[in-house]
Amino acid sequence: MQIKYLKLLNFRNHKNFKISFKKTNLLLGTNGAGKTSVLEAIFLLSTSKSPRTSKNNDLILWSKLKSYLEIVLLGGEKEKKIIRLELCREKNGQKTFSFDGVVSSPKNIIGLFKTVYFSPETLLIINGSPAERRRFIDILLSQISPKYLNDLIEYKKILVNRNRILKEIVTKRSGKDEIIFWDMKLIEVGSKIMRSREEAVLSLSKTLDGFHQEIIKDKEKKLKINYHPSFSSEGYRDIESAFTERLAAEFSFELKYGSTLYGPHRDDLRFSFEGRDAASFCSRGEIRSIIIALKLAEAGYIKEKTDTKPVILLDDIFSELDEKRGRALEKLVLNNYQVVITSTENKLGPKLKIKKRCLNQSKI
Repeated sequence: MQIKYLKLLNFRNHKNFKISFKKTNLLLGTNGAGKTSVLEAIFLLSTSKSPRTSKNNDLILWSKLKSYLEIVLLGGEKEKKIIRLELCREKNGQKTFSFDGVVSSPKNIIGLFKTVYFSPETLLIINGSPAERRRFIDILLSQISPKYLNDLIEYKKILVNRNRILKEIVTKRSGKDEIIFWDMKLIEVGSKIMRSREEAVLSLSKTLDGFHQEIIKDKEKKLKINYHPSFSSEGYRDIESAFTERLAAEFSFELKYGSTLYGPHRDDLRFSFEGRDAASFCSRGEIRSIIIALKLAEAGYIKEKTDTKPVILLDDIFSELDEKRGRALEKLVLNNYQVVITSTENKLGPKLKIKKRCLNQSKI
C-alpha cells in the first residue's frame, strides 16, 4: 500500500493541513513548522502509537477539544483504504479509529499499512534503555503479525495479575498456590514472544551488516545485533523448561521485590561494532549510520514477511550525513520504497541527485 492523501485537523500545530503524496516526498520547512508532526501522524495511523509521546492530549492542538486525522491508501488494482482517527481531549485523549467507515479497535488498525520511522530520537535504540530496544522489536513484529500483537497484549495482562499476586502473598491476602496459574500463563505466552523476537533478530542480523557496509563504504568493519533474553535457555530442552526453572529458583527474590523479574518484559537487544559495544564506544555519527542500517534491515524484514513494502519516514536524516552516505541512502531507499523525508535544506534534492525524480515538494 502507498499513501495517497493525508488530512490533519487540530493535530499538533496543524489547524487544517492537507497533502497528497507521490513515491518520493520532501517536506521543507523551518524548525517548528510541523514537518515532524506529519511523519508522526502517518506513524500513528499505522501503529496506533505516537513515536514521540504517550500522552494523547499532547497531540491535540492547544485550546481545541478534538483532533481528526485521515489517511487514504492505494494498493493494487485500484484498491483503496481509508483510516481515520479522532482524539478527544475531554476523554483524556481517547483514540477512536475507523477503517473504511467502520469503528475499529487499535489492534485491528496496526499493520493495515506498514511504516519504518527514523528521527534523531531513534538513536536511543542504540544508546537508550532496554525498553527502547524492546519497543523497536515489538512495533516491528506487531505490524507484521497479529498473533504476536495478541500475545503481547495478553502477556501484559498476565504480568499485571502476577505482580498483584506477588504483593498479595507478602501481605497474606493470597496464598502461594494462587500464583501457579499465572506462572503457567506467563511461561506459555512469554515463551512465544521470546521465540518470535529471537527469530526476528536472527533475520535482521543477516542483512544489517550488509546495509551498514553499503552506507559507510567499508567492508572490513563488522556490525552485529544479538538477542539477550532475561534468562538463558542454553542447556535446557526448550524455553519453557528454562523459564519454569528460573521462576521456581527466584520465587523468594521476586516476593521480596513484589515484581516479576524474568520474562520478555526484561529482554534486551545489543549491538556490537568491530567487536565492541556500540552504545559505549561508537560516536554519534557512527550510531546514526548503524540506525540507518537497522531501519533498512527492518524494511527488508517487513517486505520478506508480508510481501508488501513499508512506507519509509525519514525525519531530518541528512543533517549529519556526508555526501557519500547520502548517496548510499538514495540507492538503498529512494529507489525501492515510498519515502517521506523532512528537511530544512531545500537543496537536498540536488545534493542527492534526485532533483527531477518524483519529488513532491510541499512547503510547510
